Amino acid sequence: MKILNFVFLSIFVVEMVIKLLALGFAAYFRDHWNKLDFFIIVVSIPDLVGQVVPALDNFGFMTVFRVFRVARMFKLINKAKGLRTLFNTLISSVPAIFNVASLLLLLMFVYAVLGMNVFGSTDRFDGQPHVNFNNIGTSMITLFRVFTCDGWSSVVAIAFNCDDQGFQCNMTSATSVVAGLYFPSFMLLTTFVMLNLVIAVIIDNFIESAQSEGLLKTNNFVDLLKMVVTLKVFVRLLRLKLESLKNREAARRRARLV
Repeated sequence: MKILNFVFLSIFVVEMVIKLLALGFAAYFRDHWNKLDFFIIVVSIPDLVGQVVPALDNFGFMTVFRVFRVARMFKLINKAKGLRTLFNTLISSVPAIFNVASLLLLLMFVYAVLGMNVFGSTDRFDGQPHVNFNNIGTSMITLFRVFTCDGWSSVVAIAFNCDDQGFQCNMTSATSVVAGLYFPSFMLLTTFVMLNLVIAVIIDNFIESAQSEGLLKTNNFVDLLKMVVTLKVFVRLLRLKLESLKNREAARRRARLV
């Protein structure tokens, strides 16, 4: 294993040196994949030194550098177009997903404050230590449970003051009426809007990555969709035309026989 580690690290170092001589430092570090290669080599050198000098191998921080050897697997991503496209999509989607997550956190905070004002002063959630709106912490946790749909129906049943079976609920009180507006609006904005925004961001970045890798030749997804719809319409019209020609030919044959 030590010999293989030395061999592969030597190959990586030679590859990096050749690229540096051919491209120069500025052009080399402009490519993110070259930055990854440089990082892998830097974190692999201390482990190699620890194998050569056994005294250094006893330090605890050497174990951390050994863990970073797993990053060598990412070099395989750069060799496959499909994996590289997915990886680039993931990296390029992080800033937009962070913005959506920040907006989602703000929305959950606003609803948590509203829930504290609506349900915190009632006895609906008494006896529920982990599902209540008594403070901002448990309110956020309760809303996160509703957002992930993890037993969210039981939370709504408690808010509507339903019985243990969830069949009989008090729908006439003011708190229940507010709960009927509070939870559906929260589910609509978070589960259906925010999650779809994340999906839209990922799809948009995937299309851009696929175009840059040559996997998608159209200018954008709308053009591809138009092409598919046009092709389906053309196939349908062609099928109808062929059927009409067959019917005419069959009618001519019957007329000749008569």
